[in-house]
Amino acid sequence: MPINHPSPARPSVFISCASTEFLGYRKALRGHLTSHIGEAKVQEDFGNSGGSLLEKLDDYIQRSSAVLHLIGDWAGSYAQPAEVQAMLKRHPTLATALPELQINPHATPHPFSYSQWECYLALFHGFPLKAGQHSTL
Repeated sequence: MPINHPSPARPSVFISCASTEFLGYRKALRGHLTSHIGEAKVQEDFGNSGGSLLEKLDDYIQRSSAVLHLIGDWAGSYAQPAEVQAMLKRHPTLATALPELQINPHATPHPFSYSQWECYLALFHGFPLKAGQHSTL
């Protein structure tokens, strides 16, 4: 798996979670991280700037200092098959490195949400996984 975590002058953290379920937590966490550590971004920061959301998430996660993934009851919105196909082409070793992703990339609906992809991409890019369920927050 690639590991390429820059040491930016201003650290950046990606907060991964199903938006509606964790809105209150996410806002508080983002505010705290931004004021004390550096930059904190969430999926919605990348939604309207054109291009594939999955590729934009991959680009930011790759450049992040850390990724926080909150696990809850909701999965969130699902990635589109064309985005999944493009991601598997972008990272040819992705499905080998993470066997969970050895799925039909043409499946509609795709079996993984954007939040789940965020977690898989963080793992692929060498971030350690420290997970917490919402009942333990």
